[in-house]
Amino acid sequence: MATVPSLILFFLWQSFEGSLVNALVMAQLPSSYTSGEANPSLVYSQIMNISRGLAKTDDPNLTNAAKHYAQLMDLGLTLRTVALVSLSLVGLAAGWKLARPKVRSRVHVEKVLQIFLLFCSTIAILTTAGIVLSVLFEAIRFFNMVPITEFIFGTEWSPQIALRADQEGASGAFGAIPLFTGTMMISFIAMLIAAPVG
Repeated sequence: MATVPSLILFFLWQSFEGSLVNALVMAQLPSSYTSGEANPSLVYSQIMNISRGLAKTDDPNLTNAAKHYAQLMDLGLTLRTVALVSLSLVGLAAGWKLARPKVRSRVHVEKVLQIFLLFCSTIAILTTAGIVLSVLFEAIRFFNMVPITEFIFGTEWSPQIALRADQEGASGAFGAIPLFTGTMMISFIAMLIAAPVG
């Protein structure tokens, strides 16, 4: 009760604090620093370095932005600390109130664990689906360029074809027979060594 909500708040805070501070600091700069040929990410990195004392500048806009950045980071640290300690104390008080002999805590703990495991299994399923779809789409692109009969019955493997416009390569040969025979040969040699030892 005291730890889990605080950890969730901490990770959410860490996830969004950087982009929020970036937006607030860059919003106070003149448009010449954020548009045209200026690279906003480089300007922001320079502001961070100035505020940490790693760089110096004579530009008053960057100096003011660095001060603003330091103030925001200090304010964020203070607010985060207060919020985490307060949430931990509230959770501790709630947990202390719920910890009575008549309360069946096992039911509550099992419910939280069930939700956590459901979340983990959903992530695993979505990750597997993403991998399958990624492989499927790449295979479709590949077989649009290389006939499947050439892949299955080809006797030469030399994948130097340019698949994208920015690549250089030869015509390429994509016969899978050398891959299959090489795999079988390596497996056979490995079994000759592993089977007697095993």
